[in-house]
Amino acid sequence: MDMSVILPVMNEAENLRVLIPRLVALLDRERITRSSEADLPELSIRVLEALRTKERLTIAQLASITGANRNTLKVRLRELVADKRVQQRGKARATWYSL
Repeated sequence: MDMSVILPVMNEAENLRVLIPRLVALLDRERITRSSEADLPELSIRVLEALRTKERLTIAQLASITGANRNTLKVRLRELVADKRVQQRGKARATWYSL
């Protein structure tokens, strides 16, 4: 029997045994996060989704992505920072946001 054929299958099975619980945990965490977002304004949800796709974004970038008014974005970002859903870094024009 050729063991070189069996070993990759065993490694794949072991990888799946490790990966499946991690994926389940990630999906559970995402489901909890999404359900806790149900009470947020639509713009806040769009901001969070944008920040999930990019590591960090400025207000100008968020305005471009969401099409929202900069002042409205500032209000929503203040609320998200106060709720500790988003982190604010930098000051003045150098301010950017991340999860």
